[in-house]
Amino acid sequence: AAVPAADVSRWADGSLTISASAQDTSGNPVNIGTVVDVDLAPVAISINSVTDDNVLNAAEKGQDLVLSGSSSNVEAGQTVTIIFAGKTWTTTVDANGDWTCTVPAADLSGLKDGDASVQVSVTNV
Repeated sequence: AAVPAADVSRWADGSLTISASAQDTSGNPVNIGTVVDVDLAPVAISINSVTDDNVLNAAEKGQDLVLSGSSSNVEAGQTVTIIFAGKTWTTTVDANGDWTCTVPAADLSGLKDGDASVQVSVTNV
């Protein structure tokens, strides 16, 4: 059976007991149940400035680059995916909701002058 979205939107965060009852054609009852955790808080993630001035100059391009940021409503240990300079890295969210990833200098060598985007995503499982 499906639960309508309107009903799900009224659930509160916390434990929810789901149970079902049925009987076979002989009238024998069957009861089952389970408890699930409900977490409907919206997930958010942000990235800090890439450098002090948010510009990666030639000297900085020759060093490892530390990307970092924070998240909210994300449990510690969840995976953060970072896409930058044509490569993908993963790291995890810490107990404070923060994350850090070091991009090796060798992976920055292919960057050209101009704008470059950093994509960051997280899923709260």
